Amino acid sequence: MLKELEIKRLEKEEEIKYENNRHKEDLEKLQNELKNIITSIKLYTNNIDENKLTIAKNILRIDGLKWLGSGDTKSKVKEAIEDVVNNFTKLRREYFGAKNYDRWTCQGSDCSYGYSPSHGSIVFKIGMIDGARKRNDFTDEEIDCCLYYLNNLDKLATIQ
Repeated sequence: MLKELEIKRLEKEEEIKYENNRHKEDLEKLQNELKNIITSIKLYTNNIDENKLTIAKNILRIDGLKWLGSGDTKSKVKEAIEDVVNNFTKLRREYFGAKNYDRWTCQGSDCSYGYSPSHGSIVFKIGMIDGARKRNDFTDEEIDCCLYYLNNLDKLATIQ
């Protein structure tokens, strides 16, 4: 009798654990959907074309927007814009970055993909998605979308 009760207890504990995990996953999914909706609202109210961003994000990856405006980040954006206009010449090999080191904040530091500076750590980065670096057939629309993305980073930094 006691053995059967212990087996039922263990089964019920497993069932509760399973339901808690399922509930947690469902809740995370709903929270992500809500976050995406709120972001879309902010983009819309700031006159940002979400479709252009989607196209650009299939080519460019930008990290550390919270640092935009500090140190060399604005000059790195300008360099990235020039590079996109020149068919991603440098971005195919390395990313435009800014690092924090010692007393320096957002000091320019460009590195090859997969590498970081020998001192400090990258806090702001403009690079290309892996698959995009191998492409040579960017359309005018894709290039325009990348330029649109880079030229609207100030707005995007306040939204995200």
